[in-house]
Amino acid sequence: MLKTNIEAGLKALHLSLMKEVYQPLASRAMSEAVPYEQYLYWLIEQEQENRRIKRIERRLEESKLPQSKTLECFDTSRLSP
Repeated sequence: MLKTNIEAGLKALHLSLMKEVYQPLASRAMSEAVPYEQYLYWLIEQEQENRRIKRIERRLEESKLPQSKTLECFDTSRLSP
């Protein structure tokens, strides 16, 4: 029952990655006997990193730039002095 409620709450809060990783991280925390604050920090850290990656992917897609465009390909000779 508790697992179902946790997963429903995480889904409602749009914490999809946290929903996927909370159980494996809880097992790790118990086996390593870490404080609950550390476990919570691990969860938050995972969610933040996932959101950062998704944000970058979303912005790259929105930019509609070809994937081959990089700073190394930039022609600096076209810049005015």
